[in-house]
Formats: sequence, structure tokens, C-alpha cells
Amino acid sequence: MTTWLSDEEVAFKGSGPGEPGHTSTIAIWNLAKGVRTYRENVRTLCAANGTLAYMLDVDERTAFFGTPGQEAPIDYRRVSSVTCQLRTDEADRDRDIVPLPSEHGSLDRGPLGGVQRMDNTPVRLLNKSASSPIEIGLNHWDTAGIAHYAFKSAYLINSQYYDPARRMTSSPWPAGMPRPLWWMTPDGTVTRYQVTAPWNQFNEYFATREGFVAVGTDPRKSGARFPRDAAVFLLRPDGSAETLLQGEAHAVAISPSGCAVAFVYVEAPGKYSSSRLKVLRVCS
Repeated sequence: MTTWLSDEEVAFKGSGPGEPGHTSTIAIWNLAKGVRTYRENVRTLCAANGTLAYMLDVDERTAFFGTPGQEAPIDYRRVSSVTCQLRTDEADRDRDIVPLPSEHGSLDRGPLGGVQRMDNTPVRLLNKSASSPIEIGLNHWDTAGIAHYAFKSAYLINSQYYDPARRMTSSPWPAGMPRPLWWMTPDGTVTRYQVTAPWNQFNEYFATREGFVAVGTDPRKSGARFPRDAAVFLLRPDGSAETLLQGEAHAVAISPSGCAVAFVYVEAPGKYSSSRLKVLRVCS
């Protein structure tokens, strides 16, 4: 996991200064001052939107949540693996409730179990400022991850392919079908963006001020294979694409300004002991 704490600091899983990729340490990289170890003996970690949630090997019963230096003990079962935010105490445990930063409420994605679980249930925004749930025009199984982008004051919702006849999701995305991404503002207003072929084949997209970042195998190469033909790509709004860096990358995070991309880079393809944290600037 990787998250920006500010435009100058990145938190990530690591094993010590300069060695991200190991799961036993939380490290913080200040771009001007270097890397420091923040927490050791970390057993579980999620990180997003500038917050961390983690448990320590030395105490399996206690978890901590918050911004670095302001963590407080919590029940780790309340932490969303999607947004790394806390479900409220009153959240319905039988429903797929995705907490957003507290001032924006949460998303209700439908039942967690039973025969209705695979129904493509409408997604509703539960916003404290609204008198009733807000239908946002999207359905549970058409949507995938959601992330907040401070520079746009909105959420990017990724998509996945749902087959209504078979009542199941499938991958890869159909090659000739444009892939939707959605921007949602905190009031529930949704706008649609389409990723066209061949750039519609990635599992996830990340927003910057200059376009969407995606990591994976180059879809322009016939017979391309992972990790030999992997790269970090920037998909610009005009439909053009740029290869930012050749090679295997994971754990992407975008800075609050939308101008920098942090990710774990595997310098020797397939050899994860060679992993290093990299930051690329994308704004001109």
C-alpha cells in the first residue's frame, strides 16, 4: 500500500530506508529529507486518502487508525479495504457499506449475502446533509474501486464488466467496448468518461491533472507478455497516450495536487527483492 500524506510525503510498506515492498514496516519518504521508519512490526496495513490503518505483530488485538502522529486505537473490522476509512458504529453490517471521508458520508452498495447479493443493486450515497439516500445512477457490479482526488474535489469510480445473464463479473473487459469511468462529487452528481480501445484493458485507472495513469502490459504490442512488456502509462484527455516508464509497477498513489505519481517499481522484472519506490512528475 502507498498513500500521499501531502505533496511532499509518501507513506508505504517497507523494511527500512530505501527498501519498500516488505510488509513489516511503515516508512515515510519526505521528498526533500529522505526516508524514515515510522512503525515497525506491522502485520496488516491499509493506506488511502492520507490515512493509515494497521495492526502490530506484538499486539494482535489492537489496531490503529488516523493520519501519522494522530492514530487512535480502533476495531480493524470497521476499516474499509476499499477507501481505508472507518464504517460508522450504526452502519448496517448486512450491507456493503463503503465509508467515504466522514464529511461525505458513505456508499451503500447493497446486501452482503443471501440470494440478492449478485443482483446489480443501485448504489446509493448516504450523505448526512441529505434527508434520504441519493441514487447516483450506478449499479453495484458495474463499479469497482473508488478513490477521492483532492485536486478535483471528487471521487473516481472504476468499472468492471458484469454479465446480467450469468449474474457474474468477468475479466478481461470486452476488447471492442469502451470502458466507463465515473466522477462523483460529494453531493452525488456523477459524470461519465469513456476509455476506448486499446486502453480499456487495464484493471484500474488513477487520475492526475494531465490524464489517467494505468499500469500493466502494453496493449499496443501484439503478443505482449507480463512483466516483459509492462509499463506505466499516461492516458491524456485528447486520446493520446504516453509511456512514462517501462517496467513492472504496483501500489500506485497520486499526490493531492494531482501532479505526481508514486508507485512501487520492480527494477528486475519478476524479482520483488529489487522493488523500489519511485515518484514521477506529470504536470508541465
